[in-house]
Amino acid sequence: MRHQTWVLPAVALLALAVAGETVVAETPAESAPQEPAVEERSGEPPLDDDAPSAPPAGWFTDLRDTVTSDMSRFYRRRRAMRFGGVLAGAGVLANTDGDEEVQTWYREDVRTASGDEWAADLERLGRMETVGLPLLAGGLLVGLAPREGAAPPIRWLRGTARAYVVGTPALLYLQPLTGGNRPAEGLGSDWQPFVGQNGVSGHAFVGAVPFLTLARQTDRSWLRVLAVVASTAGGWAQFHVDQHYLSQFALGWWLAWEATDAIAESDARLLGEGEEPRVAVLPVAAEGGGGVLVSVRF
Repeated sequence: MRHQTWVLPAVALLALAVAGETVVAETPAESAPQEPAVEERSGEPPLDDDAPSAPPAGWFTDLRDTVTSDMSRFYRRRRAMRFGGVLAGAGVLANTDGDEEVQTWYREDVRTASGDEWAADLERLGRMETVGLPLLAGGLLVGLAPREGAAPPIRWLRGTARAYVVGTPALLYLQPLTGGNRPAEGLGSDWQPFVGQNGVSGHAFVGAVPFLTLARQTDRSWLRVLAVVASTAGGWAQFHVDQHYLSQFALGWWLAWEATDAIAESDARLLGEGEEPRVAVLPVAAEGGGGVLVSVRF
């Protein structure tokens, strides 16, 4: 029995435990009871305290409004331009010798038998059938619509499920569109649209979403860093065992980054928690150098 078999349940318990600590409830200060203010209405009948209130919005209405808001935040021009830049960078790696050179170097100089054992366990974090679908079902069970004062684990579950809802269609579209092959297949890393199905790593996307959701919901810097690092585990496991090239790993992870960012923006609008930043500064890596990308929203 491998000694890493505890990894998946331990990480799952850690995610739920730390999510429960991300929000500290504030108890309002006690104050003397005050008489309710009476508002005079001229020409209107008096209010009847026993009159039934308006019925709450239905489950389907909440779901529709939430998904519509999430999709509008995900499929917008500035995000498409940002992801297009990352897609172009991955295309350079995939359609030159970059991917192959990185894979060869890693296989010969970095990969170890011990790493193979870790990868065999960590790749479970990226399985849709064991991670993605259960979390999506849990989000649907508790309701996807955000609620003020929701318990942090419930908020985390909702955010994770919603990120899967908005990101999965893009994943399923980009995988055949890029048409990448796996390193183990020996067919090279060149994109061949609608030939291969592995141009974007599904493991990287599925495994990253829960941890990036946690990173966006916590206000603790150390936990945010830890969650972002942990978000690479599922994709790294596939890269380590020659199931995905670096460009495919990067695209899957970045798709999760954008999906969780869209949910955070949608929550800010739905719950009135704040305005979206108009200026964003992002690191950009390119062949032979790098720099920063400044995005300005008008």
